[in-house]
Amino acid sequence: GEPSNPDHAHDASLACSTVLKQDILSALTYAAYAGGWRYAPRLLSVVERAAHRIRDRSLEIHRLAGVLGGAPLAVRVVAWDDALRDDVFGRVARHASDVSIFREGLVRGSALTPSLPEDDVSFIEVPQFRSGPFLDAGFWLVPKRVAHVERLDRPDPPLVRRVRSRMEERGMRATETRNPRALAALAREIYRPFVQARHGPRARPTPTLVLELVLARGVLVEVHEDGVVTSGALIAESLFEPDCMEIVVIGARDASDEIARTAPVVFAREAARRRGMLRCDHLGSAPFIGDGVFRRKQRYGTIPCDMSHRQDRMVVHAARTAAARAILAAEPFLVLHEGALVDVRSRLEPEIPR
Repeated sequence: GEPSNPDHAHDASLACSTVLKQDILSALTYAAYAGGWRYAPRLLSVVERAAHRIRDRSLEIHRLAGVLGGAPLAVRVVAWDDALRDDVFGRVARHASDVSIFREGLVRGSALTPSLPEDDVSFIEVPQFRSGPFLDAGFWLVPKRVAHVERLDRPDPPLVRRVRSRMEERGMRATETRNPRALAALAREIYRPFVQARHGPRARPTPTLVLELVLARGVLVEVHEDGVVTSGALIAESLFEPDCMEIVVIGARDASDEIARTAPVVFAREAARRRGMLRCDHLGSAPFIGDGVFRRKQRYGTIPCDMSHRQDRMVVHAARTAAARAILAAEPFLVLHEGALVDVRSRLEPEIPR
């Protein structure tokens, strides 16, 4: 064989070390939040605000220019989260033509003000405690992610009834385990490949160390078919609501098999009912109503809910232009209004022609 390359070995070791540190940091963060939100939510909220101030992140400013419905369109995103920026611009680009994206610079979170250059629509990432001046200036408060909660005291939705029938035809059955080895196998062989297949470059699988912490207070539901584990779900009681079960992650060997990828959700709901839970939290999605994950979770009859315990927010401003109305009609999202989530289209003011 060829001699080993010490530089390659060093690079591999460094990459492995970086991934390990990220996993450990994610696990420590989860452990702190899990304990904090359960036993000292007010204290943790103060700590989270202090962390935002100390970190004082640099946010990148990007501007998309294009044409929509024959009118010029300008959308600005100010964010530290690259995935958020890519998601917003990706949605806009589906409907606009002659699209160009420009990087306009950096701004510190503490220096953000509502007096940015006028655009048709502006998305700005801020913690909630810094959102006041923006709301006073007419911006909307938008959660970065919304939860999807289903009431279990109602009849099953048509999707569940249809899939359960097919599950029975295929002889699917579920077992529950708290064995860390079973979780590791599911994460390695099913969950991570599933997330990659479903989300591609946007995939952000939950680190294994975090999954292990969830398992310490939850249970792994394994779905068996023909003697093989074909899918599964990790579930745990909600940290916030004693009558609610959370479906933390799911995965299926064949991401294109609707029955296989829906079966763990069906079995997880049944496990929640056996434990006397009144609600099932299908966890989060982007707040965009047309988002694929958002729509899939809605098929279970879920109600979008604000994750009010989190500081992660966006403030969004739309000009009274035809282009702004067109993009919001094409890609509507949920905004917080008087403590409730409402469709942004209900908050639009009359259009003023340019």
